[in-house]
Amino acid sequence: MKKILHRLGAALPYLVFLLAVLLVLNVVWALGRREVPSLFGYSVLYIKSGSMEPSIMTGDIIVVARTDPDDLEVGDVITFETTIEVGGNAVLTTVTHRIVTAAGEGDGRTFSTRGDANNAADDWTVTADQIVGRYLRRSVFLGNVYRFVTSGGQNLIYLGAIGLFLLIGLSEGASLVKAVNEHRRQTLEAEKAKLVEELKEELLKETHEGDPE
Repeated sequence: MKKILHRLGAALPYLVFLLAVLLVLNVVWALGRREVPSLFGYSVLYIKSGSMEPSIMTGDIIVVARTDPDDLEVGDVITFETTIEVGGNAVLTTVTHRIVTAAGEGDGRTFSTRGDANNAADDWTVTADQIVGRYLRRSVFLGNVYRFVTSGGQNLIYLGAIGLFLLIGLSEGASLVKAVNEHRRQTLEAEKAKLVEELKEELLKETHEGDPE
């Protein structure tokens, strides 16, 4: 049991790293499909414009949390879905801006928003059902990872994940071979000791049988 726990402990850093890689790839795949990645009520988005600078910079990855609309207040930064016109076509997009006014409650709650870098409020009204969540934090590092992966670096990540699997497999395989050899050695020593004891008992028995009465 201790050996199993030791091997699991040795493999834990590799498993954590692998989980991180899989999470990053999940985010990249979802963003590539123009979906909002979500896990346990949290969503991750890539910022493509500078409308919230300097609070949120172009190229950042941000984390937002699903929030009850009644808990949102003026000054909160929210992410929401809205339709904008691009080349004469209506396109559904995701926007992250700051709340400047709020009205109503529950499902009827509405908000007006503005980007920190903009001089005027947005020309739309955000309804409760459009809200993805409240902005929590940003990550420059994950933004750099996303750009690296989408620019062709995913092949390196795949190779790294495969190499990690091979490393874990070789390490565990070597440990298994070592454990098997150790078990075999102990078994042979035990059988040898047992044989020696049997020979001793046989010699003692023969000696006693040869003693004069």
